[in-house]
Amino acid sequence: MAVKSIYKITRLSIGLGLLAIITAEIFLRLIFWGGVSTQRSGRLSNGFYQDRNGNKYNNQRGLHYTNPINKNQLRVLVQGDSITWGQGIKNSKDSYPSVLKERLLNYNNQVEIAVIAKQGYETLDHLDNLEKWGEALQPNIIIYQWHITDLEVDRQRRPKKTKAPWTYIPLHNQLRQKSYLWHFLDIQLSHLLPKPRESYEDYLLKTYASNTSNWKKFRTQFIDWLSAAKKLTSNIILVIPLDDVASSLQNEVIVLAKENNIKVLVLNHKINGMATSEFDSHPNKAAHKIMAQEIAQNINLNFPYLNE
Repeated sequence: MAVKSIYKITRLSIGLGLLAIITAEIFLRLIFWGGVSTQRSGRLSNGFYQDRNGNKYNNQRGLHYTNPINKNQLRVLVQGDSITWGQGIKNSKDSYPSVLKERLLNYNNQVEIAVIAKQGYETLDHLDNLEKWGEALQPNIIIYQWHITDLEVDRQRRPKKTKAPWTYIPLHNQLRQKSYLWHFLDIQLSHLLPKPRESYEDYLLKTYASNTSNWKKFRTQFIDWLSAAKKLTSNIILVIPLDDVASSLQNEVIVLAKENNIKVLVLNHKINGMATSEFDSHPNKAAHKIMAQEIAQNINLNFPYLNE
């Protein structure tokens, strides 16, 4: 009798557990119908982006020139990382480079914008792309969207995150790509993992302080990028959208830019906290609109002769 009771209880528990899992899966599919932007790729974000069409330059998301070059055009080259690529922006027409083009058309009726951006791009990537595409694009303005991660010339010393124990479960990666619930739990449970002994900010402040070899290496790379940019145009803007960590190092970069006659536009006070979702801290659609407006005003203020 006892054995039968245990069997029934076990079977009931398994059934209720499966029912709970199926219910949670259906609930999340209804809540996040159409997808949601996440920093950890998986089922929740699959289908979120309405367009991923590659451009002519690096086969990534972003504008490219649509008309032959002529002397009356305002030609803008935008370089950046995941922010410029438009992570968290469902349709690229709402990303700041696309909105910027609309704003600039108020000043000049011939505007061409080329976007060369990708998640994880850093200074050396931007230098390589300038050398590859600069002469063909002939920009009369270059915008470099900078982020604190651009400092990291050597990521081997970055604090290692604790590997989640559930990632050792067979088929974990497949489940994350197929199941809303598994992806959701993967994101939420990761917040419970122990933090690295050294914070990301402390690591940056120690590893990239102005007297370190890594800072000197970054400075050399930045100056090399700047030299390549100045061969194309003297109209250069460094755009800093976010102030996540290590603001003192960001200030060092601002000083370096100004010493080399680069215009600097800091936007963190205008868009910090405007995240695209609870799973992704990248700027949202409204933040991209603000960025575009501020950059357009900056261009009109600093380079009015380009609109004549």
